[in-house]
Amino acid sequence: MTVEPFDAKYIPLLAETVQHMWELPGQRDDFNRLYVEYIVRNTIYENPYAVQLSENGELCAAAFAARKNEHNDASRWLDMRMAECRLSDGETANLEQLRTYLSAMDRKTLVAMTSQDVKLSLFISRKRGCGAIVLSEITDRFRKAGFRSMYLWTDCTCNWEYYVRHRFELVNESVYAPLSSDYGYDFKTYVFRKKL
Repeated sequence: MTVEPFDAKYIPLLAETVQHMWELPGQRDDFNRLYVEYIVRNTIYENPYAVQLSENGELCAAAFAARKNEHNDASRWLDMRMAECRLSDGETANLEQLRTYLSAMDRKTLVAMTSQDVKLSLFISRKRGCGAIVLSEITDRFRKAGFRSMYLWTDCTCNWEYYVRHRFELVNESVYAPLSSDYGYDFKTYVFRKKL
């Protein structure tokens, strides 16, 4: 297995990998591909912490992170895609709600961080056991770079218990009201920290 810089050609493949978890029920497939690809793109920053794990030319896992003052162009990408696509008013509203949610959670996480911390923005495994490998590799890179803590955010639709089991400390738990009404239950969000 090889860990190397992430190749952006794999963005659609990563989106396809997680689409079943993050897509909106009852929406068109092409809309859901756009919706999920935006989530993935929102986590990718041009820095040494965008890595992939490959075996025999097959992408097995990827991980992305950001330092406190880094930005990416995902929002601009979404604006361009929305201008190109024929979206209903409801689809446009869903994408804007997603953009607001992702920005709010990123801000909440960044506020908790110092310049000596790093945010794990996403890791995805396409092959059983590879997520742990790529997470270990990127965590080692964080330590070598001198970061003190790793932060991340997640929500109740993801396997947030994973972080508890792996000794991450819960630093914020809250309910995101706009999505609570959509889901019909308290939509909980979590910010975790792990000292490096």
